[in-house]
Amino acid sequence: MLKQAKQNKNRLKILQPKTFNHKKIVFKQNDFYNKLNIKPVNVILLSNSIHFANINSIHFVLNNLLNYLSLNGLIIIKEPWINAIFADPKLNDDSILRNNKLNYIKKIKDEIFTFISNSSFIKLLDFNYFNDNQYYLLIIKKI
Repeated sequence: MLKQAKQNKNRLKILQPKTFNHKKIVFKQNDFYNKLNIKPVNVILLSNSIHFANINSIHFVLNNLLNYLSLNGLIIIKEPWINAIFADPKLNDDSILRNNKLNYIKKIKDEIFTFISNSSFIKLLDFNYFNDNQYYLLIIKKI
């Protein structure tokens, strides 16, 4: 995943050489439960990743990430949904394995919404589905 992200960064350097400051893009590999060794950032992108967190841990995960997000910073969450095509072909067949995966993803999404509704530090700016194969959330950190 980091390899693909770095390729995307290099493409942006070519496409937007005057406006894209590639030196400000930092890639870190870690898990959701440990401290990151970074200064506060303006944007945190979680693309197809938060559904790997443990059930009943989303409040911890998001609180941990908020520690690294500057005021008015954004968390963008993009996750698979009902018609998603997964990298593991076994998850693409109509099977109990796929149903279990989608149920797990739904539980994580529900936890995210519970966290948002109970938090006084963040606000949901946008939520949408794309062709029922993914959804995204745009969250802002507020006072």
